[in-house]
Amino acid sequence: MRSNRGYANVAPLFLYQDRDGLLAGNGRQVNLSVRFREDLQAVLGIEVLDPNEILAFIYATFHSGTYRLRYSDLLKIDFPRIPLPGRLDLFRELARRGGELVALHLMESPNLDDFITTYTGPKNPEVGRVGWSDDTVWLDAGKTNAREGHRATKSGTIGFSGVPEEVWNFHIGGYQVCHKWLKDRKGRTLSQDDITHYQKIVVALTETIRLMQEIDEVIERHGGWPGAFQTGEAKAATTEVIPFRPRTVEPTPEKRYKTCVPLVPLKAAAGAFGDPQHIEDDGSEWVDVGAHHHLRPATLSLRLSANPWSLRSPTAPGAFSAPRSKARARARASSSSSATPPTPRPVSVIRSSATKARR
Repeated sequence: MRSNRGYANVAPLFLYQDRDGLLAGNGRQVNLSVRFREDLQAVLGIEVLDPNEILAFIYATFHSGTYRLRYSDLLKIDFPRIPLPGRLDLFRELARRGGELVALHLMESPNLDDFITTYTGPKNPEVGRVGWSDDTVWLDAGKTNAREGHRATKSGTIGFSGVPEEVWNFHIGGYQVCHKWLKDRKGRTLSQDDITHYQKIVVALTETIRLMQEIDEVIERHGGWPGAFQTGEAKAATTEVIPFRPRTVEPTPEKRYKTCVPLVPLKAAAGAFGDPQHIEDDGSEWVDVGAHHHLRPATLSLRLSANPWSLRSPTAPGAFSAPRSKARARARASSSSSATPPTPRPVSVIRSSATKARR
């Protein structure tokens, strides 16, 4: 693999001895850590595993759409982690589909000869503006829109028909494969081998989409994420689900907004963020937040602080207040000690200030 900075990163499955004998031993050596292979073999109860089968399992796991979505934030900052399968049959099923993916992406699969597209045009066409419409990839499309996936507003006369929309929109490494392959050859004349190769690419992408769906289905049948990959004590342990049950009370008017807050229905808080959503608190359930959290009767609005996992109310002090400067805090404390607390009033759940998130 080569990055956009020109650095080459190579991770071969096997290492071979060079002429200077830098690799100890004769022949080839498996480029998988001993610890990983031992852990995998211990989990599956097998003494020896084929390295090609291990690679196929890893390749299938990384092509799980759920895996990519679940760990998307981590995949942006580090190399992917390889989870150990909880069962041998899960390993075998994933390895089989991973092997099919490897063969497809190396253009070695026999399925690539089963074309699903038909080429229409001259024997050696020149690549012009590339676009897609009506399940056809045009080499001479009319105006296209990159924001809409290079869709053609006007059909051409030369192209490949039978390309599904999901295949045309399929991306690898941030690139739209069907579009980029032809765009890189703009102005060139395609040979018969080029035309055949492009038709094989469409087959490979179609089969890749199918296998990725099957991989997620296999994992789901074995317990989904992360259950299918839990081993040992983690697999035997049961997860205790603790439901959220707020302690509702019927506070006196003096305690409202001081030690209790109203539990507002979700549908009331789902309005437009830019408009005030006023709710009469007389018909609401009240939640006791503890006597040590003294709230002030004011408008409650949620906003994001520097920590995206903490939701704070900018109008209530203590654990419910957003960070403020020390000067403002002292001024607010002195004014609140001398002023008479206002009378409780209906609460505005969400107002326009809530949209101004702190980043």
